[in-house]
Amino acid sequence: MSGEIRSLTGLRGVAATLVMVDHYTALDFSYRFPGNLLPHMYVAVDIFMILSGFVLAMVYEKRFAGGNVWAATALFLKHRVARLYPLFLVMTLVCFVLCREGWLTFLHPDVTFGGLAANLAGIQTWIWPWSSLDGPAWSISAEWAANLLFPLLMPLVLLGPALLAVATVLVALVVLVGSAVLFGSLFDVPAAGVVNVISGPQALGRCVPEFVFGMALWRLRSRAGWASVFAGTWVQVALLV
Repeated sequence: MSGEIRSLTGLRGVAATLVMVDHYTALDFSYRFPGNLLPHMYVAVDIFMILSGFVLAMVYEKRFAGGNVWAATALFLKHRVARLYPLFLVMTLVCFVLCREGWLTFLHPDVTFGGLAANLAGIQTWIWPWSSLDGPAWSISAEWAANLLFPLLMPLVLLGPALLAVATVLVALVVLVGSAVLFGSLFDVPAAGVVNVISGPQALGRCVPEFVFGMALWRLRSRAGWASVFAGTWVQVALLV
């Protein structure tokens, strides 16, 4: 199955709007969203991570199940680089110039050439905390980590026995909760919440488990239908909020 699921496309549009509004309120500390209606808009990022795992599992499961894992992995990574990297590259270079000239100083990123190299490799969130030249690109770096792990996660979450998938999801849940409890209070950001970990290796403890949850939801969807996905989604929303 590789066709578009229109409801998920609409959900991505809603999540993108929430991210945009969340970033606007973060830049203007005097601004308050009307009536404090959506105090945790950062959860839209978590929605994106879950959707990413779900959609990629949907599209690539049959290719990995076909037996030629190396060919499937090469095709997957080729498509992900083509989709993520061109715009990421342009924005990274633009933000590097703006930061070096002192025109973009909100996040005070590392503007050394070492920091630039980490950004160009997409690994700044992993090993170079607070160095995303394009602030929101921390999530691209975290998603890239999840993408690199995707071929290893396929036999654990999708292609193996159900008990192995359950065990993997439980490990992911422990990592997510542990990351939130241990590191969530370190980030003083306008969108308050212990899950809102946005820098450093601990951010991977937020995003990679959510990616795993998305893959697991696709397994539920493909084996047990939409009802199971709705139940699983509400459990995840409760955990995140």
